[in-house]
Amino acid sequence: MPKKKTEAPDPAARRKVAEKKLEGIKDKINARLEKAAVQENKADDHRLAAAIHLEEARQACKGTPIKFRDWVDKNVSQSYETVKTLVRIGAAENPKLALEDLRNKSAKANREARARAKKKKPPTVSREPAAPSSSEEAAPVGGDIPVHTLLDQVKTAFDGLGARDKLQLIAYAAADTGVVATFEGHALKEKRS
Repeated sequence: MPKKKTEAPDPAARRKVAEKKLEGIKDKINARLEKAAVQENKADDHRLAAAIHLEEARQACKGTPIKFRDWVDKNVSQSYETVKTLVRIGAAENPKLALEDLRNKSAKANREARARAKKKKPPTVSREPAAPSSSEEAAPVGGDIPVHTLLDQVKTAFDGLGARDKLQLIAYAAADTGVVATFEGHALKEKRS
């Protein structure tokens, strides 16, 4: 007698079974990731456990209407890029070794990046006071600060201000340098807090 073919449960039933399994996994993943963020001495243990749980969740999503990425976006406290890295670790034949390899590669990349940055040292301002010009008194410059860095930071901060705050900052700078700044024919006045 021929064997009767058994049909797979309908998509809604598969989804319900997967969602139930994923609910418990979600809590384990997020708990481990939170612990990894604050417990430096056991961070790798928690990351490893989270990686294994994430691979388990990915497997639970397979063959169901649940898309793993959508589930991650809704349920996991890390970015999908971080989750992909952790899933690769969790899916490895030896997850502990895969995590160690990843850490070693990251450490090497960081060392190389620091070495490259060290070679590209920006010009610095001397601690020696500048010679006074005929119209101003010399002011000491604050420490070996990269010339472009401080100005770039100020410009970036200025770009992030709203229009009213920008005008207040201009009024402050004008008053500090003895200049009168005007806007539409009116002098800007610095508001002191």
